[in-house]
Amino acid sequence: MANFFSKILNNLFQSDRVADEEFYEELEEAMIQSDVSYPSCMRIIDAVKREADRKGVNLTKDVQKILKDYLLDTISVDEDYYNFEKEKSIISVIGVNGVGKTTSIGKLAYHLKKKGKKVILREQRETDAEFFTHWYNQPVIMFQCGFTDPTNEEAELKYIRERHKSEDSVWFTITDTEGKVVGETGLLRMFPTWHCTDLTIIIPDSEMQHKGYGSETISLMLDMAFNEYEMNRVSIGVVGLNTDALEFYKKIGFKQEGIQEQGYFYDGEYSDFVMMRILREEWQHNSRFVNLLTIALSES
Repeated sequence: MANFFSKILNNLFQSDRVADEEFYEELEEAMIQSDVSYPSCMRIIDAVKREADRKGVNLTKDVQKILKDYLLDTISVDEDYYNFEKEKSIISVIGVNGVGKTTSIGKLAYHLKKKGKKVILREQRETDAEFFTHWYNQPVIMFQCGFTDPTNEEAELKYIRERHKSEDSVWFTITDTEGKVVGETGLLRMFPTWHCTDLTIIIPDSEMQHKGYGSETISLMLDMAFNEYEMNRVSIGVVGLNTDALEFYKKIGFKQEGIQEQGYFYDGEYSDFVMMRILREEWQHNSRFVNLLTIALSES
């Protein structure tokens, strides 16, 4: 768009030039060369001509203001049009090369970051395999996740491709607002008949823990489970030795409902496996959960 305006400003809008048919033909050519579609181009020019006739102006400097006002009015929306805070949103940024897609995405991410948003959940990509391969070979992560064998990029690529085809699970890569991969999360073993599912989340890098990424991710995933997939119950299992995780899930509203004594075996040792859950009613109506989530967001 900046390129489009620069062409018009530099070549067409001269203060003492009359906006005649030759001018409008040049305006049309400049717009088409700037990748404005022909139907859109003609719609814009017709609207500008009508407004110029209505106002009785014929100098290009006056037409320039009419054009700018028309374009701003066309692309503007009400302040509350995008309800990012209350609804799960998918934002598509579309445009030809050079119109500022990356810049706009960066500004949007900065805006959301200023409002306290920390994470983006996006579809898993094959390029994520390098991140998962590195972290899922770390001994601490292997223990927490129950991985008995080392992994490699080929295996992680296979997992990502298989997840795209899954009918009973949904997986996302967690990134910060700048696009840096933080971890992954998913709803798995989704059973619509009984309205229940399991939640998983892994943020392997200790440097990225206790910064609110986990709390915000779980909030988004629970909202998705209860509202989009109409689940009534979300469960999560935690290794008993992982006391930090147990306290974290309790803090944001999960309740412990059982212990599988020595239900987890890793590297020659047994550990208890703690079963936790949260219900739709608790998520939607328990004001205490909202307060706890706020606290968790500041501490996790």
